[in-house]
Amino acid sequence: MKRVLPFIVCCLSCISAFANDGALYATGNQLIPVNETDISVKRVVLTLNRVGDIMQVNVYYEFFNPSAEKELLVGFEADEFGKDPFSAFPEHPSIQNFKVVINGEPQTFDVAHVGFSYDSGGHKVTDKYVIDGQIKGMPREECEGLLNEMECLDAFFDYVYYFKARFRPGLNIIQHTYDFDLSVAFNGRVNYFPYVLTAANRWANHQIDDFTLLVDMGDRISFYIQPTFWKDG
Repeated sequence: MKRVLPFIVCCLSCISAFANDGALYATGNQLIPVNETDISVKRVVLTLNRVGDIMQVNVYYEFFNPSAEKELLVGFEADEFGKDPFSAFPEHPSIQNFKVVINGEPQTFDVAHVGFSYDSGGHKVTDKYVIDGQIKGMPREECEGLLNEMECLDAFFDYVYYFKARFRPGLNIIQHTYDFDLSVAFNGRVNYFPYVLTAANRWANHQIDDFTLLVDMGDRISFYIQPTFWKDG
């Protein structure tokens, strides 16, 4: 895949799409390196399986490390909308069963919370949260302060799942799975599932070399993918 493009999968009766350019300081769903790295993402198989109001997400990665074994801090960003942001705190209220397995070894993870605002053009600007190579999140009290200040359920902070990944020389396999609650409504839309591929640009090759998308919508026979997913639109 020569270009890495954003898309949303959804039920036909539900929604249109939006896109965010991927980088560590913008919302994205690919696993991304916190620090610069020479590791490249060679293959991704994204499997989406809709079961009722849940989207089961399974992402298979093949990474290539051209040098010696190394440990890398890896992040996964998810924004929040339309639900009580503290219902599952510190985790995302619409994400359950978050798991990462690297070369057959299950990983432990932490969750940080980072603030954001909107510029004069209405574009989202996420606070810088990587300082000296480490993720610096907000404590719960600060998150609650943002919520009280806005007097609404718009959290004005994002969730960053992160973990230390050990990459051996050569090929490394990562399996990333989670369940996403589709029942949340966003700007009048229901069954809304955002997924941003461009976050993968942070890896050394700045693209996904080989990308496969598998979708099973269950009892829904149609879904919509943003036209910019394809190079010719």
